[in-house]
Amino acid sequence: MKKAIKKGDTGHTYEELVDKLGLSECRLMRPIDCTGNERWRITMAIGLAEGKKVFCYPWMTSQEFKGMPYAAALMGKVIAADGGILLIPIENDMYVKDIARDVIDLSKPEIFGPEAV
Repeated sequence: MKKAIKKGDTGHTYEELVDKLGLSECRLMRPIDCTGNERWRITMAIGLAEGKKVFCYPWMTSQEFKGMPYAAALMGKVIAADGGILLIPIENDMYVKDIARDVIDLSKPEIFGPEAV
């Protein structure tokens, strides 16, 4: 993350991102695949440090996402405060309705317009 802060010119500091995202110093020293669910917040911190504005979780089932609403809500707030957006593709919006500003149901043909049907 320190390399991303040097590379980017966003005004974010290492300490600020660690604090805002509740990152564990010990996990920041591990390979990304050994950081547990904190990897989403770590990769988001790197993206914010580089000036990225659009972030997206991989598609998840409701069961996979069930334990993550706190982290997703936190990430959404931090990203929105920075002028960005967080996309959460999920099969059931029940788990994101309380944290999402907008929900787009892509299973509805009208989302894509009449020419898509």
